[in-house]
Amino acid sequence: MAASLTAPTWARADDRYEPVPADSFPYGASLDRTSFSDQVTPCECPESDGVCRTLCQSDVWRVTGDALFLQRNAPADAVLITDAINDNEILNARDVDCGVHAGFDVSLTRRLGDRFGIEARYFGVDAWDARAVEVTTPGSLLEVKSSPPRFPVAGTHVEAHASSDLHNVEINGHYFVGRRCTLLAGFRYAELDEDFAIGSSGAEYPFLYETTTGNRLSGFQLGTALRLWDRDGPLTVETVVKSGIFANRADQRSAWDGGVVLPAVADTTVETAFIGELGAIGSYRLTDHLSVRGGYRLLWIDRVALAMAQVAASDFSELRGIDTTGDAFYHGAFVGLEYVR
Repeated sequence: MAASLTAPTWARADDRYEPVPADSFPYGASLDRTSFSDQVTPCECPESDGVCRTLCQSDVWRVTGDALFLQRNAPADAVLITDAINDNEILNARDVDCGVHAGFDVSLTRRLGDRFGIEARYFGVDAWDARAVEVTTPGSLLEVKSSPPRFPVAGTHVEAHASSDLHNVEINGHYFVGRRCTLLAGFRYAELDEDFAIGSSGAEYPFLYETTTGNRLSGFQLGTALRLWDRDGPLTVETVVKSGIFANRADQRSAWDGGVVLPAVADTTVETAFIGELGAIGSYRLTDHLSVRGGYRLLWIDRVALAMAQVAASDFSELRGIDTTGDAFYHGAFVGLEYVR
């Protein structure tokens, strides 16, 4: 928000509301905002005017909305199915790659005076989805790398299907160190849910293995936002870094149907997890209030339960077991709009 100045007594025009040239003010001297408090009135002065920007409390409200295009990293290398006779690999977790999926990111920031602000943010991506199909020799014996291993008879092929959802909510406090640096501290809650299934087709006795995992991460984070480019023109570039330690309530449920349905494996645990985020943001001002923006984000979530890792971790004799050593890495571009008022 821009502002207009009424000149102090030593530079006042005949009409007290008449604009006064910027060179009437002592740029080199220290500027006491309170000494001019009774002479500052709302108006539309240029944002490039240094005195105006100092006296005005601008950008009280800030709203952003971005379209995300995030790529999920491929699963860790893990053999899922082999030929039971010669131990040749048939299906690996890395064959099921979720790739890129679209989501959205919205935030609302309220500036509280010169030094403080508060931000609410949500982003989410639903239903990363991937499939893998491998041809098998009908009648051959397969080994599914569960615990203990299962040995179904093969059909014409085996198929794997995976899906993943990510949702994130944040409440962050801002401390404006200066025009180019902002310190962040706040609370983050994230959900990472996955489903995975492998099964056979064309077999006399087809099998189906299914597993579902959930992660509920909550905790506090710290971060900083640095303005890398700002020449009082329409273009600005900044980077944002956040990281924190979180409590992760992880659970998994796995089931096996090979003609005889086994009791399901279910387990829950609470582990310490980590979330780190890095973003590079470029913004170009279209009007006094509206800007177009874009950039690139990276997000790393470590120590979580991933669905494919539960195939080896599920113990169908004890009906328990959970693997929480997984990590999920996301990266991709975004584009959107920013509105300030």
